[in-house]
Amino acid sequence: MPWDTLNMAGPPAHGDTIGMNFEVIFDNNGGGRDFFDLRNGPDRFDLPHFIDDTLVGAHSSFSFGSGGVNGPVNYAEAMFINNTEVSRPRGVNDLAVGNSSPFGAQLTFTAPAGTSRGAVHVTSYDIRYSTTNITSEQDWANATRFENIYTPRLSGLSESLRIAGFQPASPYFISVRAVDASGNVGPLTPAVKVETRPDDGTQGRIIPAPNGYGLMFEDGTPFVPVGDHLGKPWAYTR
Repeated sequence: MPWDTLNMAGPPAHGDTIGMNFEVIFDNNGGGRDFFDLRNGPDRFDLPHFIDDTLVGAHSSFSFGSGGVNGPVNYAEAMFINNTEVSRPRGVNDLAVGNSSPFGAQLTFTAPAGTSRGAVHVTSYDIRYSTTNITSEQDWANATRFENIYTPRLSGLSESLRIAGFQPASPYFISVRAVDASGNVGPLTPAVKVETRPDDGTQGRIIPAPNGYGLMFEDGTPFVPVGDHLGKPWAYTR
């Protein structure tokens, strides 16, 4: 499909985005369309559970009730990435920390752009902490990585991420760097300091596990709900 059919003057550059509508076609066995539920069949561990169907991912529409919205909304967004691009994400320049507990704290900052020229979005965050200040690349290399699979918000939106697994009544310096889809890391920016509260005899808050889809206490102990909790299986838990 020529790029000009998509109203683009030529091939996209690193960081260009387009809006798009899409549909996902579910086909559970490669045959004709059927509505068999495969959850309890003999191939339930080999085939997807869903029936043959179609899912509308996003269709453009108009929203006249939203102030400042003068055109189509609800587009999905595709971001073009050049793996050889040397441009890297912008820095996290407004990092703040608060709402501490014996085992964790809350990080807030603005999601940075995915390129130095301010275009597109980042795809992950490299979060590290240390008991000493993080002011150099060597300090960063020596710091402990806070493992997470947080999905960054679009650039310019506010982030609020809970970090956990710390020791009570201890000082920590925390630094965040953004990572783009090519693996380029943003610049090192000033770390923030937090002191966790004294041990209060609890396991801390129950939070979404930063490195998984379940729940856990802030001290790292898994939290396992008993029974079927509506919404618990949903993957995108923040």
